[in-house]
Amino acid sequence: MAIQHRRGGYNDMDPAQLVPGEPAAALYDDPFSSDGRALYYCFAPGSVKRVTMYEDFLDYFGESKREIVQWITDTACAEYKEEYAAIRDDAKTAEAERVENEKKRVSAEESRRSAEGARAGAEEKRAAAEEKRVLTIEDFEKKVAGGFFDGATFRPSVSEDGLLSWSNDKGLPNPETVSVRGPKGSDGVVTGLGTGMYALQIVDGRLRLYYDEGTDVPDMEIRADGHLWALVGGE
Repeated sequence: MAIQHRRGGYNDMDPAQLVPGEPAAALYDDPFSSDGRALYYCFAPGSVKRVTMYEDFLDYFGESKREIVQWITDTACAEYKEEYAAIRDDAKTAEAERVENEKKRVSAEESRRSAEGARAGAEEKRAAAEEKRVLTIEDFEKKVAGGFFDGATFRPSVSEDGLLSWSNDKGLPNPETVSVRGPKGSDGVVTGLGTGMYALQIVDGRLRLYYDEGTDVPDMEIRADGHLWALVGGE
């Protein structure tokens, strides 16, 4: 005997009695089939689906093609065109906004890069100024520790030829060497110095001052310019 499945009239089929994976055939009275015959398949008790046959497709589309064509022409296409136009307009608007936002982003990025370049340049200048400041402070502190700002002592020296030169204890530039003799004058004879008189003479490279007792001799000094100064009247 051939293997057979559940079968009978459509009204006799009870989906709750079918088991998962079981087919059932409606041999007659199926209202969803043009000839009253159809095949169903059970996926779970009470849950079945109809298996559509090739002939059913032909019958369905043959009967409905006019309605389908009319619906596509009058309804589906019209709505689609409107929807397409709306989608197209929205897409154009969105694209315009995207382009505008991209321009703003590019402009903002250029401004950011320019600002970053200016910031980097300012930072380099600040770092250079800070380095110079630190070096200046270090040099100043070294000079203070080494007595650079304590002042220098200049010492004069007169050679046998009457040349006045200077030296100092700070290694600073000294005044030019000059002659303290001046131009040679006529030979003269000094027989003696009276009260109120004084005389200058270089002896063995040293400047000597001669005066008589009771003579008020002005203060004298050799200054940095190498000249001999006599202070008269307290000036």
